[in-house]
Amino acid sequence: MDLPLVFMALMGLLLAGIVAIFIPALWTIWTWVGLLLFLGLAVYETNVIKKQVAHYEGTGAAYERKFAIFWALQMYLTFVNIFLFVLRIMGGNR
Repeated sequence: MDLPLVFMALMGLLLAGIVAIFIPALWTIWTWVGLLLFLGLAVYETNVIKKQVAHYEGTGAAYERKFAIFWALQMYLTFVNIFLFVLRIMGGNR
């Protein structure tokens, strides 16, 4: 999976979400696609983290600290979105 592909998928999800507001039948499909997209993004980010850790291991504490903070925030946002999509699925139309 390539980063521009993921970015385009997220932009498509955003546009589909706007359309799904006006067409309620698309809401369920949009929710499941969003959940799958963010699950895939979590896997992608985990693989990128593993590659960067292997490449930059032992380069210095300053870089490793910035690296850890950046990826912790990235993963946090991904998991928050996964949680929100799961809530939408479990909540149904309530």
